[in-house]
Amino acid sequence: MRSAAIAGAFLACSIGVSLTAQPSNSTLTAVDGLKVGHHTLAERPTGCTVIMVDGDGAAGGVSQRGGAPGTRETDLLNPLNMVDKVNAVVLAGGSAFGLDAATGAVKWLDEHNIGYMSMGGSMFRTSQVQRNKLPSANEAFFLRRERSPNDPDVIANKKLRGLNQWPSDLPGFKETVLRYMSTMEELGRRMVRVYAVALDLPPTYFDAMFEQPTVVQRLTHYPAMPQFEEDEFSIAPHTDSGFMTMLAPNDVPGLSIRLPDGSWIDAPAVEEAYIVNGGDILRRWTNDRFLSTPHRVINAGERPRYAVPYFFDPHPDTSIACLPTCQSAANPAKYPPITHDEYAIWFATRNYEHQNHAAAPELIDASSSPNA
Repeated sequence: MRSAAIAGAFLACSIGVSLTAQPSNSTLTAVDGLKVGHHTLAERPTGCTVIMVDGDGAAGGVSQRGGAPGTRETDLLNPLNMVDKVNAVVLAGGSAFGLDAATGAVKWLDEHNIGYMSMGGSMFRTSQVQRNKLPSANEAFFLRRERSPNDPDVIANKKLRGLNQWPSDLPGFKETVLRYMSTMEELGRRMVRVYAVALDLPPTYFDAMFEQPTVVQRLTHYPAMPQFEEDEFSIAPHTDSGFMTMLAPNDVPGLSIRLPDGSWIDAPAVEEAYIVNGGDILRRWTNDRFLSTPHRVINAGERPRYAVPYFFDPHPDTSIACLPTCQSAANPAKYPPITHDEYAIWFATRNYEHQNHAAAPELIDASSSPNA
């Protein structure tokens, strides 16, 4: 399966569950051009799902277009071609992400969680993986769906739906990152059909809910820290709040995943593969049939780690009520309905230092939430 025809491999690590009904190490099932199969990594006590994307213009629907002979231009479903470009602008930006050269002002993370978060700007208070006591040792620049000033949600000042803050002194930064985000959005729409099939639903079940998805692009810098204080992490143990997170390949280690027995393993490293975390929205929607993936980062090496996780969720107004195939008389719904926005706002308000934690909306089922 590792050939020039494979444009990308996507590794889904929802611990304890599989995205395929009939796992097999050799058989791949095609879902909307994505070839899906179960894969058990050697010496890993967990099953993972590998999703292959053809790059030959056939099943995967990916074409190689434009560019000079011997070059490849990024198309839909070939985001790996853009990772190096995105990493290049991230490295070029460095700490300048938050600085507007024209005014000298810092584009600080705002009430919509858009902009520059300085080192130690988050602490995962909602995590049940660990009682985190210290801020995480990373800095990041956050972007969301690109909106215009006349967008109705911008005019209404709806929480987490503001305008992106673009650095003015990084040529090509905006264009490169927006192109990457657009590519990942198209991939995400096709990925949700894989989840639908795995949940015994029609492939197009989620389409309308992801027609205008909630997206977050985080550009993260984890400095090298040979020594950590007790209970200090590059990013503290937590689960993500949304549906799924797609994390681009990285040659600097440090990411690890917590198993149900409480042990931690290094995140599986597969060449030219994205790691896909299931989040809390996915867990609630599926009534714990799919789990949200506990993870952390400890960059104790000698090189800084730069990561570009892409968060892909349904439209903010989507009602997250237990799916019909995930409940029965013997297995009733565990969580009351909640909109994606309600959960996301609660999560952001609790975990980011610039937010007013005391004003965090009360989660209806906070005592039973996986991340209360």
